[in-house]
Amino acid sequence: YMSDLEKFLKYAFSYDFYAQYIDDGRQYQNATSNNSRIESNFKALSSKDKKLAIKALEAKFSKENVEKVFK
Repeated sequence: YMSDLEKFLKYAFSYDFYAQYIDDGRQYQNATSNNSRIESNFKALSSKDKKLAIKALEAKFSKENVEKVFK
């Protein structure tokens, strides 16, 4: 069994913070769709899990990028 936080983190590291710059239509569509699913999963987390998720994301990505998307 995986907790909601574990499920979120499993996919969260594939978030593409630069999807808006992709020129290829299919690749852009896939990236934005993936990002939307990740954002939905984040919104479903409890506030405690959100804080832990943000810490984990900030360890891998820039804090500035994480703060723009995950609040």
